[in-house]
Formats: sequence, C-alpha cells, structure tokens
Amino acid sequence: MFFHSIILTIATAIIVISAIYKYYRCHTFWQRQGIKARYVPDFGWMREPMHEFFYREAKKFGNIFGIYGIGNSFLIMNDPKIAREISTKEFHKFPIRWGNYFGKTSVILSLVFIQDYDAWKRIRAIAAPAFTSAKLKAMITPINNISNNFVNNLKKHAENGEMFDMKIYTNALAMDVIASCGFGIELNSINEYNHPLVKHALRIMNVDFTFSMIICMVFPSLGRFLDFDPVDRKSAKFFDDLTFKIIEDRLKRKNQQKKDLIGLLVEQTVNDNSESNEIDKKEQKLKGISHKEIAGQVIGFFLAGYDTTNVALCHIIYYLIKHPEWQDKLYEELSTHDSSLDYESLRNLPILNGVIYETLRLKPPVNYIPRYTNKDTTLLNTGIKIPAKTTILSHPYIIHRMPEYFPDPESFQPERFMGEKSMESSIAYMPFGLGNRFCVGMRFALIELRAAVAHLILNYRLLPDPNLKLDYYKGHFILSPKQLMIRIAKR
Repeated sequence: MFFHSIILTIATAIIVISAIYKYYRCHTFWQRQGIKARYVPDFGWMREPMHEFFYREAKKFGNIFGIYGIGNSFLIMNDPKIAREISTKEFHKFPIRWGNYFGKTSVILSLVFIQDYDAWKRIRAIAAPAFTSAKLKAMITPINNISNNFVNNLKKHAENGEMFDMKIYTNALAMDVIASCGFGIELNSINEYNHPLVKHALRIMNVDFTFSMIICMVFPSLGRFLDFDPVDRKSAKFFDDLTFKIIEDRLKRKNQQKKDLIGLLVEQTVNDNSESNEIDKKEQKLKGISHKEIAGQVIGFFLAGYDTTNVALCHIIYYLIKHPEWQDKLYEELSTHDSSLDYESLRNLPILNGVIYETLRLKPPVNYIPRYTNKDTTLLNTGIKIPAKTTILSHPYIIHRMPEYFPDPESFQPERFMGEKSMESSIAYMPFGLGNRFCVGMRFALIELRAAVAHLILNYRLLPDPNLKLDYYKGHFILSPKQLMIRIAKR
C-alpha cells in the first residue's frame, strides 16, 4: 500500500511538473525570442471595444508583440512593411485568413472565411470578374435609387428638427443595396423589417457575441467537437434555399441575367463553352463552382459588405458633423457638379473621395487583418520563429495613426488623399486589407459610399454638435458604433 502511494505521488508529480513545463514553454515562446508578451491569456478585447484594447496594448508593448490564447498563439504585427510583405512575398506561408472554426454552413465557403487555399484560388478567379468596373457601372442605377429612398425617409426628421439615430437609416440603406445587388431583391427595409431576408440577415450579422460564437473563436477544437456554428443555422439555410431557388431560375434565362452578384456568378458559368460548364447533378457544380459555394459568396457578401459599409457611412457622417467646413466644401463640389451621379463622375470628385478615404484612415471598418499558418516557419528575415497554428494580426486602426506615415495622425485632413500626392497608395494605408486576399468588393463599397454621401449632402445639412460621441460594441471584429444620434436640416 505504501509502495503504491509512493508510485502515485511520483506519477502525480511528474504529470504536474510536465504540465508546468509545457505551460512555461508555450507561454514564454515569444519572450524567449526577445518579443514582448503577456505570460497569460488576456481576454480584455471581449470586455471593451477591440480597437481600444489593442491600441492601448500597442502603446505598452510596441508595434510587434505576442499574445497567448488557449492552445494557440498570436503575433501582433503593426509594422506596415512587414505586414504587407506577409500578404505578398510571404503569402505562400500565410495563405489562410483564419484559424477559427466556422462550422458547417455555407458561410465557410465564402471568400471571406474559406480555409482551403486551392478552393479559395478557384472561387476567387470566378468571383473577381463580378466586381470589375464594367460590371459595377451597371449597379450604380439601383444604388442611386436606394440612396434616393434613403434621403426621402429622412425628410420627417429634417422637418421636426429632433435628434434621431441615423444608424437605423444607414443600416437600412446597406441592407437594401446588398439585397438588390446581391440577390436582385428590391427592399425598403426601413419599413419592411419583418421581411424574411431582413430578419435572417440580421440574425447572422448579430453584433453581440453568442456562446457558440465565443466557443468557435476561442476554443475551435471544442466548437468542432460540440458541432457548434458561429452563425445561426436556420438563417444560413434560408440563404442556401433562397440562393438555390434563384440559381435554378437564372439558369433558365441563360444569357439574360440580372446584373446582381448571383446573376454575374451564374453568367460567369453559362458563358463558358468548356466541358466544365456542364452541370454535375450530384455536386450541383457549374464551371467548378457549386450552388452551395455561390450561396457562400452571397452570404459572405452580406457579412463582408453590410456592416462594414454601414459603419463607414456612419463615421463619414460623424466627421462631417465634427468638421462643418468640410461639409460646406463637399456641398459646394456636389452642387456645382454639372453631370449626373454616375460611376465615373463619382470617382472623380476629389473632395468627396478625400473625405471618404480620410474617414477610412481614422476609422477603418475592420479591427484587424488576420493571417494564419498551418506550418512552422520563420518570418521573413526577422529571425522570428512562427509555430504552426499561429495567427498574425495587423491593426489598421493603429497603423493608420503612425505619425511617420500620416503626420498629425489624429486630425481629420481629407487633403491627404487629394491631388498628385495622395496617400491612398501609402504602404501604411490598408482599410480594405492587404495583398492577395485584398477585399474583392472594395470598388463596390466605395461606389456605394460615394453615392450615399452625395445624395445625403445634396439634400440635407448635418447640424454641428460638439457633444457628439460614439459608443462602440465590445469585442467585435467590426469597428461598429451602437448608434449615431444627430440632427439634420433640409437644404
């Protein structure tokens, strides 16, 4: 009995010492390479707005530092030169955006979340032509129509002069644009909030963290074991069914497709004369893309385009209220503009574009740009060893505030992006991501923002409010204010 007790004690001691040693090795990995890091996992980003948490951490630890998670680790890389090279020259080492578990719905097949590199290349090649300038020109008409509806819905607030939440209306605008340009469905979601598409889209894009979402993000292995999904399965199935129905209808039209995302994706397939254009009845594939993959792109279009465009528009309005002199300059530019608000003319309005680009610098819609590796590797010529299952995070909000790239970085200066010396091409400017996985919908987002801002400023004056402040959601990937309380007046 005594002998058994000694054996048990020794075995327990070995297990405890081994666990402590493993924990030490894992949670001093960055420090042993001379990189600053906390010794324990820190989930402060879930208790406050994420951009504020990482901005404070960067001031404490510098541009490059480590973070430990549960069974994984993160390297914060806010050196713009290295961040850009990771996404270009070193892309083969970091081809994946995320290492989280995203469940089994069609969301995992979207370009935003897909983790299979070969599948990403195939789908990207099919989806990219849907966002060319020529295709986007055809979308400007519905975008302008929806922008007109947006300003008409604001009329009552201009008449009564009362303060109201503008974000309710920017939400509706973004929803209507994506419903029209993604599915070819005409909505007026400010008045049709019970429409199935609106309800299911909002359930998927809920800004509050759910238990299953936290498990899938923080404990991906546990999420996979428990068969969790970070998005609502019923809503994802709604979009699958809706997309499949639309695809079947569009296939009957062949070369008479609507100029929306589904139509353009189907058009990419039916116009191809190769043998791969035949429909695989089992896999439901067209030219190498399945119906479920098309559904994934459309849901991804919602996820990537809805809230990002919405919050960008909110922030543009915020800065125009804070800086009425720029609102006046913008109104003068728009009111003296002698052509229609078409695709080309909106692209060539310097003040409008300067205001948008400067807003995206100060308030980039996404809090971080992730890159993930499945293999042990070394980072460029830095000598930093990157273990498998490591995510590298770059934060545009922080990089955009580096004075060596943007002098007086906290000030709102749209002139930075006007004229021949525009900072749009700066190595440190990255509101739409970096490298090969740069946002495929960037031009679509910009044309939507240009049209919405132009219609708004031509019709209303945003009344100055020195007390205007924004309160942000905690722990969210999107830099999303909870509301935008403003007053407006008719011009």
